[in-house]
Amino acid sequence: MKKEFLSFLTLIITAPLIANIIWWHNPTIAIIFGLLYLVFNAFFWGFQITRKQKLFSNIYWGILVMFCLIIIAGGISYFIFALNNFVIIFLIIITGTIPILAFNHIKKLELPKLTYKFEITHILYLLLVLTCFYELFLARTSTSIVSPWHVVNVKVFIFYALATFFLIISYFRTENKTISLILTSIHFLLSTSVALIVYKLGFGYDPIIHQTTEKHILEHGIIHPKPFYYLGQYSLIVWLAKLTQIRIEILDKLLLFGFTVIYLPKFIFESLRSFLKNENTVLICTLLFLALPYTFFINTTPFGLSLFFITAIIFVAIKYFTSKDKITKLYLILFTAASLIIHPLAGLCALIFWIAVLIPRTPQPYKPFLAILNFFIIPLAFIANSGGSTTFAFSAFNINLLYLENHFNIIKDLIYSYGFNYDIFIIILGVTGLIFLSKKFKWSKYYLLGAFYIWVNYLIIKYFLVFNDLIEYERSAFSERIYYILLILLLPGVFTLIYLLINRIINNKQIVPKLFILFLIIFLITSSFYLSYPAKDDYQANHGYSISNADFDAVTFIENNSKGEPYIVLANQTTSSAALKTFGFNSYYNNHFYYPIPTGGELYNLYLDMVNNGPSLETIHSVRELTGVDTVYFSISNYWSDFPRTSDRAKLISTNHFPIANGKINIYKFTK
Repeated sequence: MKKEFLSFLTLIITAPLIANIIWWHNPTIAIIFGLLYLVFNAFFWGFQITRKQKLFSNIYWGILVMFCLIIIAGGISYFIFALNNFVIIFLIIITGTIPILAFNHIKKLELPKLTYKFEITHILYLLLVLTCFYELFLARTSTSIVSPWHVVNVKVFIFYALATFFLIISYFRTENKTISLILTSIHFLLSTSVALIVYKLGFGYDPIIHQTTEKHILEHGIIHPKPFYYLGQYSLIVWLAKLTQIRIEILDKLLLFGFTVIYLPKFIFESLRSFLKNENTVLICTLLFLALPYTFFINTTPFGLSLFFITAIIFVAIKYFTSKDKITKLYLILFTAASLIIHPLAGLCALIFWIAVLIPRTPQPYKPFLAILNFFIIPLAFIANSGGSTTFAFSAFNINLLYLENHFNIIKDLIYSYGFNYDIFIIILGVTGLIFLSKKFKWSKYYLLGAFYIWVNYLIIKYFLVFNDLIEYERSAFSERIYYILLILLLPGVFTLIYLLINRIINNKQIVPKLFILFLIIFLITSSFYLSYPAKDDYQANHGYSISNADFDAVTFIENNSKGEPYIVLANQTTSSAALKTFGFNSYYNNHFYYPIPTGGELYNLYLDMVNNGPSLETIHSVRELTGVDTVYFSISNYWSDFPRTSDRAKLISTNHFPIANGKINIYKFTK
């Protein structure tokens, strides 16, 4: 193919897209030409990176490179300017022309030659996976639930465990490891899709905030006050929405899900295979990533997306250290930049890791400076960003070396004993495995050093800093996220020891050790499947109810009842989520959003005062003084633990009260 012809094709594909963004706004044109644009340009980006003639391989890697470039360029563009049509069109033109201008020549395009030999374990595995999906779709609900396991048939765990069993068996019966890797990706798909399927109206509060922000940017090109975080995710979602006119909610829900399923198993497998040679055992280790509870991967948030990239860095870096491949180095640069622009916390952890890599290679006079800096990167970033609201205060260390459950339910006792202690096992095995590897591989020392630096940053954030602008249960979130990244950084060491153990057992002729390790792996992965999602049982009390139709009915009723007059609503985060989804960032009064946002806002603290200490006119008066608005609504859902008493008290002091959705939510109106 000649460059002139390719330039003409680029024009044919790009021109209708641009015209559609500016004038036509036709969804059909957007879908057809948007997908053509993505596939066409992904192939040439992949070709420029890999210099291979392989069709699907180039598209596979090209999409990832394109998305990284949009995250980086779009995030910087928004930071400096905005994400309006001009910037979106500029990004479309640039990402569509650069690979063509740099194009040389493709001699002969190679199509994949995927040989498949029938294997009964594949059929059994796929049937069990389909059964799991069937059970999940049967459980889809739009009512408020605190856990998906309250509506999903318990048999799904049996089907999931059996699917895991046949998947592992299939590794040893399949010659083509590409097939095995595809099946492993399907297991990642099943494992991470429960919330996506079961929660019909959406799962979690944070995704709704980010989706609402993305919608606003899509419509207006900017949001005020301009956020300086999460720009990478916003830019990619808005760019894709402009390109394809697919709804923001769909793109947002599928983004992290797609990255995790399509790329993460490949990264883990290829990196481990670069220094561990038995492919069957490497596949088991890849699957064992799912034994680490993966709550951050089950819905799209900036931290989750950035966590995907730092996980990719941790594993892809191994391949780079063992091969010094320039293409792999380019991926690592893109992943690091993307993680920083998407979420600073995960991005800073990536930066700490790379500084740890650089320190041994740094001239002696600069080593102490870099080492000291690496101990304090995250605390210094938080203090600089807090505007004086972060203070120093020592918290007592609370270390439980082993926590065993005993509620006389042997299965759940074992599941939660693992859930409360898996981090200890990962730390012990990870450090031991990396020390073992350091005798042969220099790169393992980088991982030990990086883990040590991240651990010190974690200790400072957890025990020495207080985030006064956040409500109590939000304050621990930062340290928990750093700790999770630390655990992922240690996984190469964990997988190395597991690899050696499994190989030794496989080579042993006795059947009992083989069965024991097989069922142990199945138990750990199935336990993690349960633990990765919210639960409310005798072992933990999750109170995060999901958004429901009743919440949408409530916010619509309040909007109609107000008759266009300013109002403030005191409500929980699910009802606030419904308001965000329905009306966007509709109204602010004295710089306060008219619904509570549970990230440290004063309005949310006043809502907590109403539900925890009882409704009072003093609290309503505080709301009026804070916002300058006279009309205040108080909303309470019937799943609140003290619902009857709180409702009775609110009824006595309110101007009017209104039951919504047959009493699922009660609304109380306070007027002067």
